[in-house]
Amino acid sequence: MSDHAQVLVFNAAKPADLGQRLGAWLAQQQYIIGPTDVLASQKYRPGPRAVDALDWTDPSPGDVEISVYDEAEPIFSPEGGYPWFSCAACNAVLEHSRWSDLRASAPVRCSACGETRRFDHWVAHESAFGTVVVFFWEWPRLRDSFLHDVRRLAGDFVVVGYHL
Repeated sequence: MSDHAQVLVFNAAKPADLGQRLGAWLAQQQYIIGPTDVLASQKYRPGPRAVDALDWTDPSPGDVEISVYDEAEPIFSPEGGYPWFSCAACNAVLEHSRWSDLRASAPVRCSACGETRRFDHWVAHESAFGTVVVFFWEWPRLRDSFLHDVRRLAGDFVVVGYHL
């Protein structure tokens, strides 16, 4: 697997439906090749129109991986940025040892201000919480018009990392 990816993170009420819709649309538009039954995590080869999604032409973008989770997961960029989380009330940073094994719905108490909130309600830095994730492995930056089309199809998302 590659070290560089642009990652689109969605927080969907019906993750399986959104994963299917994204996979079908990407295949229909020929950005990916392969079956579009996205049940958990599936990789696809770039399609003949993959370069049309890019800010500049790259003759060999890598695979596209679509992952679907039942519950929001913390997702971070494989770019090497270190994810971290801060309290929404006081901005105190949550120590890595306290979040590395947490589920998104786990209650977390801030050691600075004492407020307790679900982990996915902490502020994510260099990361995002999501139920559907699309990794564009070794793809240059995605074109704004492509991202606009994805947003129109699937709703809002967070972009985590990109290959310059």
